Amino acid sequence: AAVQRESVWGAGTDEEPFMLASKAGSEDALGKNKTSKDTWEQAFLSANRHGLPELTSVIKARQALRHANMGYIDAARQEATTALGLPGERSTRSLAALAFAQIGDSAKAQKLMDDLSREFPSDTFVNLYFRPVVQALNALQRNSPADAIAALEPTRKYESITGPDIPVYWFAYVRGQAFL
Repeated sequence: AAVQRESVWGAGTDEEPFMLASKAGSEDALGKNKTSKDTWEQAFLSANRHGLPELTSVIKARQALRHANMGYIDAARQEATTALGLPGERSTRSLAALAFAQIGDSAKAQKLMDDLSREFPSDTFVNLYFRPVVQALNALQRNSPADAIAALEPTRKYESITGPDIPVYWFAYVRGQAFL
């Protein structure tokens, strides 16, 4: 109810795309897949209307990751490719790399992370969050769980971080997958 109230409050304001993205994420967490898909699209359109091109690319990348997590490989690939074609920077490319790694496109995921690491060698989120998670997912694709666990080791001190474009559960999720 509170999320609905806040999204109504934000309707038509500059906060609308952010509120809609937050609402979509909440709907995802509740398993409301159809509603969430529609809300993500509303957030994307709202970000376009409000002239927020980088947010539109982040929303598309988050949609790609959402589809990847649900096993919708073609939709994930399409959304990630669309996101990369929009104006965007680290967050978009990092989220797209996660999506590509999750659907098994290890080469594309690794290239994105290698490029980001070269461009942003001091960026903590790129190099100590996203890169190890992508490497771990790629190791799982090669059926190398020990390599996945080793790739995640540097992330331990960052496991409690959070932020608007940081899927906070990835460390635990990927480590758990490696132990299965």
